[in-house]
Order: sequence, then structure tokens, then C-alpha cells
Amino acid sequence: MYSIAIREIFHPIIHGQDENSSAGIETHFLVNDRCDLEDFYNNSYKEMLTIYQRAYNGFSRVLNRLKHPTIRNYNTIIKDKNYIKLDIVYIDKLAGGETVGYIKTFWIKLIQRRWKKIYKQRQDILKQRMLPKSIREREITGKWPKGLRLWPKGLR
Repeated sequence: MYSIAIREIFHPIIHGQDENSSAGIETHFLVNDRCDLEDFYNNSYKEMLTIYQRAYNGFSRVLNRLKHPTIRNYNTIIKDKNYIKLDIVYIDKLAGGETVGYIKTFWIKLIQRRWKKIYKQRQDILKQRMLPKSIREREITGKWPKGLRLWPKGLR
């Protein structure tokens, strides 16, 4: 099930780990809170997000000294001001009862990055087609100059 949620990396010292915890829990993102679509659209999730961000800023000195058992750059990750944020996640319940989320937002970022490149290529072609030299060749031959004939396509 997909949901909009606030998530954070599990840390055994912060969240606690015992014999009932799921194996490999330290490699997962814990879901702190879910956000309904209604809360998302009327921006009431921002209060909830601010509370979590302030809590992390308050504990930042303590958190910076913690070593994570599996993530080597944990301290660098949590120093990022956007560490606590809203993401689209696939929610799963582990055997130990922990609610974890697998981030799906990165797919959107990949698509955005790809479309930015395509858009930039199209803008470059348009600029070059507006040059008098290119327009003149189009008038004479009926075709754009060789490097300007193909229009970059979208995702395939």
C-alpha cells in the first residue's frame, strides 16, 4: 500500500532493539507518521513535519556522535536539513511489528531529471533553428540542418 509519510532511518540506540525486533531492521526506514490526502491538500501536514524537524534539530548534538551499525555516512545524512521530510512510501509491517516504508519518491525524481534534459535539448534545438543560417537552409532545402532535424523524444 502506498502512502504519504514522514520517515526516518532506524537506529538501534534511538528507537531501541531487542530480541523481538525484526532481523535487519537497522537497514530500513521507519514510518513516523502517515499523512492523509486531505491533510496533504490543506497543508496541515506542515505542522507535523515542523514538530519532527525541531525534535531532530534539538537532538542534533547527541545524534551527531552516534555511529550507525550498517550505514557509514549516517551522520552526514542526518545533518541534511531535509532529512525529515514527506515521501511517497510503500508501507510494510515487519515480523517484529515495526512499520517500515520503502521510498518511492526517487522514481519521480528520476523522471523529472530525464524530462529536464529532454526539455533543455529541445530548447537548444529551437534556439539553433531560429538562427538565420538555419532558417535559410530550411527555405532552400525544405529540411532543417543535419543536427537540428531530430526532435528529442520523451521516455520510452
